[in-house]
Amino acid sequence: MRTRPRAAAGFTLVEMLVVIAIIGVLAGLILVGVRAARRSAARSACEARIQALKSALQTYANDFGDYPPTSLAGLSRSPGKNEGIESLIHCLTTRQGESSPYFEPEKDELGNTDGDAQARNVADSRLGGAECLELLDPWGNPFVYYHHRDLKPVAGPAWARLQVYVKGDGQSAKTQPRPDDRTKSYPGETSYQLWSFGPNGENEDGAGDDVRSW
Repeated sequence: MRTRPRAAAGFTLVEMLVVIAIIGVLAGLILVGVRAARRSAARSACEARIQALKSALQTYANDFGDYPPTSLAGLSRSPGKNEGIESLIHCLTTRQGESSPYFEPEKDELGNTDGDAQARNVADSRLGGAECLELLDPWGNPFVYYHHRDLKPVAGPAWARLQVYVKGDGQSAKTQPRPDDRTKSYPGETSYQLWSFGPNGENEDGAGDDVRSW
């Protein structure tokens, strides 16, 4: 007497749960890897932006004999928040100078997080318009810039320059030049200091996870 072949058994509930758990773990690992890759890419982009600025600043200094000032007042402009980076971008996009423009930012790299403007169009800048534009880091915050004249403290505890920066989220942060923790000297003491607030978006004056030029 012939017997019918037994039907193939399906997955048991335990086996299905194990498969689902494995898929969940793999998906989690992939997500963590993607986030890490994005963080690494953003930091690399920030470092590349700083390197491009350093090259532009050196060419500017070769033409004008000095680096851009920290203050817009030195350019006959009204000073305000985000002043250092606004002065820097104004100078590097000038129509003057043998090698101008010294820096040509992409539109999505520029912002106006403090919403300020001059009383008239900035005719000597290739960016045009009256807005005081800043160069933004990959996390949407303006870079911080100090000319070497404003790095060291003046007599007493007061700083030569204490800048207020408005971040991409509208929150304000106070910035000031920072000496090296070991040597107590100021990096860029004959040139400038330039830094980004970094991935955490918090100003640490070039320390912590800030991305810096020195």
